[in-house]
Amino acid sequence: MRAILFFVYTIIIPQTVFSVQGQNVEFSPSLRVLYSEECPLYWKVPPLCVKIKCTTAPHRPRKELALTKHAKFRISFQYNSPVVLTFFLLSLGALALDGATGGWTTTHLFCVYRSSLKDPLFYLRLFGHVLGHADLEHFLSNMLLFLVVGPPMEEKYGSVPLLQAIVLTAFVSGVLQCILFPGVALLGASGIVFMLIMLASLSGGTGGIPVTMLLVAALYLGDQIYAILFVQDNVANFMHIVGGVCGTAFGFYSAYARPRRRRR
Repeated sequence: MRAILFFVYTIIIPQTVFSVQGQNVEFSPSLRVLYSEECPLYWKVPPLCVKIKCTTAPHRPRKELALTKHAKFRISFQYNSPVVLTFFLLSLGALALDGATGGWTTTHLFCVYRSSLKDPLFYLRLFGHVLGHADLEHFLSNMLLFLVVGPPMEEKYGSVPLLQAIVLTAFVSGVLQCILFPGVALLGASGIVFMLIMLASLSGGTGGIPVTMLLVAALYLGDQIYAILFVQDNVANFMHIVGGVCGTAFGFYSAYARPRRRRR
């Protein structure tokens, strides 16, 4: 009798797996009876005891699925190009101040002309002239191109380098305006826009001079030279060329000088 129980206990029972209420349970020998609330079945063979071990989670009643609410439609705004958008807002503010003050702020703050170096506003005009515009049409013609070309360039070169390029272009064009055209005032972001256009024409180059830059330079310089020689208007075409030269110089500097410094 003990031999039969030993055979059942050591060979048959440990290798037996049953399905109880859709759950796989296996028997393992034990010297005492263990009662589980999750799986309350047990197998008892005197004088030995066997406990039932559940290999899966116990069967539980299925809960009703709660109705999920539809997500509300939300609109979020992203200040994706800090330098470009801030420049646009400052230019818009300068245009609003021009209308509110009858042109006083534009004359004294947002256009550059030769004046005394002792005048503290001269140094403000030397950089702030790129924010001023003569009227709404002048503002729109510059800002439409600026908002299209500016964000990709800020993403490519970074906010700080683009701000440096804008400040440099404003300073160079302001100084040249005072030296070469002392009796004429300069205002507007045209030089900045053409700087960005030439900067964009340099994008995508992996080595050498991009052909796109040559084509843009040829068409752009040709149009500006023709306007200087044969068109009589109030457009500062020479400062457009200055802006384009600044953009080209900054583009080549960013493409060749900076990588070499990083490698060192």
